[in-house]
Amino acid sequence: MIKIKVKPEDFIVEERADISVAQTGDFCVYLLKKRGWNTVDVLKNLSRKLNLPSSDFSYGGKKDKYALTSQFITIARQGYKQTPPPVSPPCEGGDEGGVKKPWVMHRNSRFPSAVNSAEIERLIPTKLDKENYSLSFVGLMDRPMGPDLIKGNKFHIVIRNLTENELKSSLGEIECVKKDGYSNYFDDQRFGSFDGRQGFVAEKIIKKHYNGALKIYFSRIHPEDSKDEKEHRKFLYENWGNWQACLTRATGRFEKEAFSYLEKHPKAFVPILQRISHEEMVLFFSAYQSHLWNEVLRKIIRSVVNHDLMYRNFKHSSSPLILQLDNILLDKVKNKRHTIMHDGKRDTKRGGRIRGI
Repeated sequence: MIKIKVKPEDFIVEERADISVAQTGDFCVYLLKKRGWNTVDVLKNLSRKLNLPSSDFSYGGKKDKYALTSQFITIARQGYKQTPPPVSPPCEGGDEGGVKKPWVMHRNSRFPSAVNSAEIERLIPTKLDKENYSLSFVGLMDRPMGPDLIKGNKFHIVIRNLTENELKSSLGEIECVKKDGYSNYFDDQRFGSFDGRQGFVAEKIIKKHYNGALKIYFSRIHPEDSKDEKEHRKFLYENWGNWQACLTRATGRFEKEAFSYLEKHPKAFVPILQRISHEEMVLFFSAYQSHLWNEVLRKIIRSVVNHDLMYRNFKHSSSPLILQLDNILLDKVKNKRHTIMHDGKRDTKRGGRIRGI
């Protein structure tokens, strides 16, 4: 069986951004390299270490935790209050959104901050070491980093245990992809928040099952979690509802505050959900949205094509892939409309996209 992401160096992501640095500007641009961290947690850590408000940090997109990644971030030099623009659905191939309007910036006179480059170099490594992240100063610019500056991501992926026959088959299928495109499913990377036992956080919230949503948040287990993390989350899963027991095993400030609150207010799940960061909620809803996309594409393919299919197993489903299509079937897939339901009303839309057509 083939393996990917056996170690972080097997999955390398390098952000490509349209950045123009200068000798002057209100924002310091840094290249952030990380291993075993997600973007948001690194920035929270930097905020604490540098004693700067988290609002001073900006980035274009979240990069995979179980990988070796590099991306650009900015730190406001004088403490700006940043108002993010409206964001469109995620762009193809990443977690970035499309910006419709420029970032709006206001000087934050109530909470001024000043970036001290020498202090950053003293506190933050410039090369990857035991901290597993580093910052390298790039220059200055007059606006914060945002998703509209990202041109794309370059990937270097190591595939292990690939047999000679699998390699030969893959090289042959490349020609089919060049000719017909391929089924553009979201892959497992998008579903890190999915729990095989419980489902999606966002789906529970949409269905107003707030207890279930919170349970997934605290007890979901990721395959790459450490043994201690898995044991901890297993305990919370098995003792959910016994808030006193959960409180005795709580780790971290948010867990302790949440279970302490539930001990006093056993059914008050919504106030705790409202304290989950906006960034995490965006990921949860993005994951469920991607699942719905995959389901629509899967149904479109199976309704049009009943031969030459192979299946790709995702964490949450098994979905068909098209290997080869004649022109007639290709047109059917392109023009297929799929009826979906929202707010109790039918809405007919074009369904899943086939990249390359």
